[in-house]
Amino acid sequence: MTVKAVQNDNSRGNVFASVMKATVTGGVTGYIAKQVIPLTTEELKDIPYRAIINAARKDTNKNMVAKLNGLESRTLAQDTFIKMVDEKNFKNAEKLAEGLANSAEKNAKELAKEFKEIIKTVNVQSKQVAKNITGSFHKMIKCKRPTAAFVVPGAIAGFVSGAIYNAFKHTDVDASEENFS
Repeated sequence: MTVKAVQNDNSRGNVFASVMKATVTGGVTGYIAKQVIPLTTEELKDIPYRAIINAARKDTNKNMVAKLNGLESRTLAQDTFIKMVDEKNFKNAEKLAEGLANSAEKNAKELAKEFKEIIKTVNVQSKQVAKNITGSFHKMIKCKRPTAAFVVPGAIAGFVSGAIYNAFKHTDVDASEENFS
């Protein structure tokens, strides 16, 4: 004769331990969700993107000027870049490149190409710096999220799923009719 698990409690494992494991797993999943779930539009409004981009460009330009100033001899393209940064004349970079290309120098086209390459290098570096700063802002905002708002629902979901699993877990126990007399 087959007797259901509800009738014989001795054959079942420790229900409390399995429900506790499910609760802890749910809580850990909730904490991971806090870090993995993307930022909402409201959270993104707190990030000053324009200021980050401007600061990254300013720092990258200063670093490039310092690097170029450290050289023993500079080309006309490098001097033009330094002058552009000193005068904060960034909007006229194309005109400066055209001016270099049309100059009386024997390698004028190469100077213009070198100037454009310096601008391109600075732009790539500033984008990378801005991306790193923005990534740091994203991590900071995710860390500021209230942990309980993610862990508690995860733990509750884990507890409920563990309890439901154990309530409907089917364990057959063979018992003879002699035990029921």
